[in-house]
Amino acid sequence: MDYTTDADGEHTFTKQVTAKPGSKIQYKFRVGAGDWWVLHQGMPTVTDDAGNTNHELEVQHPQG
Repeated sequence: MDYTTDADGEHTFTKQVTAKPGSKIQYKFRVGAGDWWVLHQGMPTVTDDAGNTNHELEVQHPQG
């Protein structure tokens, strides 16, 4: 994962993935080298088949 830091010290993290439009990708964030997983508060969540809570992103068609 790549990140940038602004003048206030805030980080913006990005990750490019390749997937077909309409695909749904579940994700969450790992903090540090341990097993600390976090979700973005206020964002919608889904539960996977194993009972884990994740965010879900639906891949959009490219613009242009």
